[in-house]
Amino acid sequence: MVKLNVQKISEKEIVIALLDAGMDTEKINEFIESINSEYFQKSKNILLSQRAELLLKIRDGQEKLYCLDYLTRTLNQAGIFDKK
Repeated sequence: MVKLNVQKISEKEIVIALLDAGMDTEKINEFIESINSEYFQKSKNILLSQRAELLLKIRDGQEKLYCLDYLTRTLNQAGIFDKK
């Protein structure tokens, strides 16, 4: 069980939340170990690193959507989709 002063949360709940956030098991184990060892700055850095990775994936997906939307709009304006 992870020892937290502010709120009691089980290690299982933490692991589930981290898995839901897309964190791999190696990073999860590192996070749990850092919490249990009271290396809270390291714990925070692990979470921030995961957050940054997720934001990069969102940005990459967003760029792909923009490209697809541009192509769709261009083809639509050219009347390509009006032809049968």
